[in-house]
Amino acid sequence: MLEKNEEYSDLKERALTSTLSPLFSVLLWIAVAICTSMLFLFSKPVGIRPFLVSIMLRSIYTIGLGPTLILLGAANLCNKIVFLVSFVGNRGTFTRGYRAVILDMAFLYHVTYVLVCMLGLFVHEFFYSFLLFDLVYREETLLNVIKSVTRNGRSIILTAVLALILVYLFSIIGFLFLKDDFTMEVDRLKNRTPVTGSYGVPTMTLPSFISTCEKENCSPTIPASNTADEEYEDGIERTCDTLLMCIVTVLNQGLRNGGGVGDVLRRPSKDEPLFAARVVYDLLFYFIVIIIVLNLIFGVIIDTFADLRSEKQKKEEILKTTCFICGLERDKFDNKTVSFEEHIKSEHNMWHYLYFIVLVKVKDPTEYTGPESYVAQMIVVRLERDKFDNKTVSFEEHIKSEHNMWHYLYFIVLVKVKDPTEYTGPESYVAQMIVGPISGVNREISILQCHGDCDPLVPLMFGSLTIEKLKTLVNPTNVTFKTYEGMMHSSCQQEIMDVKQVIDKLLPPID
Repeated sequence: MLEKNEEYSDLKERALTSTLSPLFSVLLWIAVAICTSMLFLFSKPVGIRPFLVSIMLRSIYTIGLGPTLILLGAANLCNKIVFLVSFVGNRGTFTRGYRAVILDMAFLYHVTYVLVCMLGLFVHEFFYSFLLFDLVYREETLLNVIKSVTRNGRSIILTAVLALILVYLFSIIGFLFLKDDFTMEVDRLKNRTPVTGSYGVPTMTLPSFISTCEKENCSPTIPASNTADEEYEDGIERTCDTLLMCIVTVLNQGLRNGGGVGDVLRRPSKDEPLFAARVVYDLLFYFIVIIIVLNLIFGVIIDTFADLRSEKQKKEEILKTTCFICGLERDKFDNKTVSFEEHIKSEHNMWHYLYFIVLVKVKDPTEYTGPESYVAQMIVVRLERDKFDNKTVSFEEHIKSEHNMWHYLYFIVLVKVKDPTEYTGPESYVAQMIVGPISGVNREISILQCHGDCDPLVPLMFGSLTIEKLKTLVNPTNVTFKTYEGMMHSSCQQEIMDVKQVIDKLLPPID
């Protein structure tokens, strides 16, 4: 052992004192010079990465691997701390309350990143290996792989609980009826260090004592061989003497083997009385646990990953074929002078809108122009509205208190069982709606529905379906459906004129 340590020390000293060949050193310097020149010729990502790689290789062969790793770790830690401070400042993390900080997964991720960098710099270099998971955080494809497990995590966990219940039941059956079949070959460790007693004297186990007595002809009161010795020599162990060991064996060996737990149990003879029971036991475990339950878990994961991939493709398709600002699709520009690419690049470039919003945020309000003042006001109104919506009623509270479907059902039951002579106004109206959805008087009301053919929020198809449904509820001759070419989810002058005509026709004039 001492000789090996000395050889390792000699190799380490020789590696530290060795020098590079002049040719390889010159090549490294040339690579550094070329990568440095690339910083001024190419964009930042293309130029910086080769430059950093060349600098790292040069520093490894100049100052050594250890000092280079320390310098890179210190630089990475400083960079991450600066990033975390800017991240907190931009997101306003600490101004949103303690709960918002805890629930902000991005903030917790970056804090964990800083802690790992500190552990790698001050404790051990192996902690840097955890930083490789940052690739999963950056790549959307790998992130979808993780989401395929976490999105339907409850279904996977419940299916796994079902698998554990089945394993527990099969373990009980094996413990009660097939205990002798749970035998397994084991590979014991050889040349084990003997266990020492309290005075440093090695203690002797029973198998080693028996083998020693066989060689030295000890007292005949100790048998030369027994069952434990045979099991030790042959490498065969019983693995179902207790229910806990049965559960561990079925869980460990049964789920990991393609054919189930029957692959690791003793192969019985056809003349044994429990041969048929063993066949049924092995087949049931294989079909129920291996084929059905495990494939249910795999199926949930695969289906979730397929859904995530289809969602990603759908989003990419929408971004490629629909304008992000106005919502017009690509086919709307087929017969226009401006192509779709020119439209999203010059007329409705979403980055121009973002830059303008940033300009409004950082500019002095006293220097606003008219459009800038209007946009700044709209941003404040939108933020206040979102803040109000978030503070008032959540969706869960809304469907639980304001629009609880059971309250509506109880009210309908009350109307059905209550004496009609005791109806209140709302109860009488609801009873009338239950008997006939719309009375004869209401069927004569006039309806005007206006819709833009370029509406990105409510497509024209839904407007057509709505008008067809209205025609079945009221007199179809009183239903008017008008569309306006090129109008989105807003209004136009022609629509306002049409609405005014309907109002003037239906309502009496104002004196």
